[in-house]
Amino acid sequence: MSHRRSKHPAQTAPQNPLAPAAASRFNLHLPGLLFLVLATGFAYASSVHVPFIFDDDLAIVQNMTIRHLADWREVLHPPSGGATTHGRPIVNLSLAVNYALGALNPVGYHLFNLMIHLLNGLLVWGLGRRILATGNSKLETRPQETAGSGLPPRAHQPVAGKLPVTSFTPFAIALLWLLHPLCTQAVTYIVQRAESMAACFYLLTLYGVARAAVNGDSKLETGSTRAIRPVGASLAKTSSNNRSAQARPLQPDPSPSLGRRAWSCAAVVACALGMATKETMVSAPLVALLLDHAFLAGREASPRGASAPLPPGHPSPFRLLWRERGRLHLALCATWLIQLVIQMQPAVSRGTNTGFGAGVSAFDYLITESAVIAHYLRLAIWPDTLCFDYRWPIATSITAVWPQLLLVASLLLGSIWLWFRRPRLAFPLLAFFLILAPTSSILPIADVAAEHRMYLPMVPLLALTLCGAVTLTRNIRKRLCRRRGQLPPSGDGATYPLAATAALLAVALLLGARTYLRNLDYQSDVGLWQDTIDKRPANGRAWYNRGYLHQQAGRSVAAIRDYEYSMAIAPEMPGPYYNRGNLRMEAGRVEDAIADYTAGIAREEGNAMLYYNRGIAYVQTGRMAEAITDFTACTRLSPRMAAAYYQRADTLARLDRYTDAVADYSRAIQYNPSLVDAYHNRAAAYAMLGQLDAARLDIIQCRRLGSEPSPDLLQMIESPTR
Repeated sequence: MSHRRSKHPAQTAPQNPLAPAAASRFNLHLPGLLFLVLATGFAYASSVHVPFIFDDDLAIVQNMTIRHLADWREVLHPPSGGATTHGRPIVNLSLAVNYALGALNPVGYHLFNLMIHLLNGLLVWGLGRRILATGNSKLETRPQETAGSGLPPRAHQPVAGKLPVTSFTPFAIALLWLLHPLCTQAVTYIVQRAESMAACFYLLTLYGVARAAVNGDSKLETGSTRAIRPVGASLAKTSSNNRSAQARPLQPDPSPSLGRRAWSCAAVVACALGMATKETMVSAPLVALLLDHAFLAGREASPRGASAPLPPGHPSPFRLLWRERGRLHLALCATWLIQLVIQMQPAVSRGTNTGFGAGVSAFDYLITESAVIAHYLRLAIWPDTLCFDYRWPIATSITAVWPQLLLVASLLLGSIWLWFRRPRLAFPLLAFFLILAPTSSILPIADVAAEHRMYLPMVPLLALTLCGAVTLTRNIRKRLCRRRGQLPPSGDGATYPLAATAALLAVALLLGARTYLRNLDYQSDVGLWQDTIDKRPANGRAWYNRGYLHQQAGRSVAAIRDYEYSMAIAPEMPGPYYNRGNLRMEAGRVEDAIADYTAGIAREEGNAMLYYNRGIAYVQTGRMAEAITDFTACTRLSPRMAAAYYQRADTLARLDRYTDAVADYSRAIQYNPSLVDAYHNRAAAYAMLGQLDAARLDIIQCRRLGSEPSPDLLQMIESPTR
């Protein structure tokens, strides 16, 4: 039987389940890209001139390892001591690139963060199109569904001027995610590029896995008539009744194409780079495996979005996955070794900030995180009370958080149960929990809640919400059309009405405006902490940080007031005592300063600076023995602190212990060769010991460093007296 050639072959050609089916019918790439860029640029326009805030000072301003980009060994070994960059060499490398281009100008750092955010949005869009297209092959009505119904055969063509399902939904997910104010902290707060960069590598890994599931045909995106099915699709058996009526599916190439190998390598490289970016990347191989199993491995979607039943004797999707891409997933899992090696480095240990050294049990942290996750979910729906620093209290009993614990446990257990029945529906929820698991499960972290941790988990939540709205809208339209005796469009012919587009734009406008206003809170570091205090008045750290900013600006009275509020709210914090002690030292209240330093030491015995400053205060009051004891404790806690050796040497010299003083001056010079005062005072100690040649050498070194020795010292060397 002959068939007339169609004038529009792209509309009747078999569709690739892994490629965007509507790409040849409605080209959204250029206008969609421009719209995303403009919308995101508007929302974050007020973020470009935000100054360095909070941890930016430690990770950027004081970070000496980013000063010389050419010294890659130093760049890839970021400093320890609580900086956001330590243990994250790729983040430190990105900061070094920014420093090489613009030094300490915050604009370049913010533009980099914004570009990463836009790239992530495009990856969300592309990944969503590929995932949703896999469920498009069986959404069309079969001939028998319309036979005898009196209705005309279904036309699988989109309505002119309207956007097909497979393009609109991923675009909507990317748009709302880019504009959602809950993502603000990961974009505007410079050092939290660790989160957005890890998300970029995470999405690249998943996108590479999705692209590796096809043959890599270059005509895939341009309306090619070649049908390329997921793994195992060519193995699907047709029944003997309709075998002659159906076309034999095109079998994939027996060996992986160059495109598939390239995308597999890209996925592994992205995963490896992500492991060197942030610890949250450890769940990426697991999410990639679930994605492959749910959407790519020999599965074809039924009209309800579940996996079609496999014929008897047909290999399971997991076996098909393992047969075709098992080596890819093993390679992804092998990247865990990178994170393991990084964490085994002694300098990467986060001390009391992370792990069971944080002073919180795993159980208490777990039940506390249930309340935090419930709060995240509320902010995802209604982002009204965004807060820079929550200082979330630790729950010590289930009764304190049982409603939130019940909610989160129900969602988690429900998603696991749903995975064995409808894996595609369960995947977004499981991905949400897996992405959050490294920071919101049983491994304690000092900062219990942080909004930047919801940066990537927002994507599966938005996908689940919008796809649910699409399904609900489609079912309502079907019922209305059936009541009117009409056949609603489905499959690639299903389109979104203008009302849906208008609703999307309205929500995007509201989210974008809220993000713009949220970025205004970051314009001033004092204003940001004021906003935090307004929302979390029981946050002692917020009072302390605002007090520190007042102190830096010379507002001592306001600083002391904020420090005292912080002491009342969080008496366990040593910082307020340390800084108030410094202010009291400047005011000449030495005994009060000693009391503050002592209180700080009682709260953190491992703080070298508290001992150091108290030692200086002891010297001013003439208590030399106590001063030497504190300087000794300081050198024990910080063995390379040149200033501590120098101060102890000066104290020893006052007690006429010149031999011990010379030894300490030498240690100070060893750790800080440019410390000119150490050369000068060591020369004086040598002179008192009668070692004039050694004293003259130190005088020469002082002059090399641009400092002229005091006349008294020169006279002592020229006319020595014992």
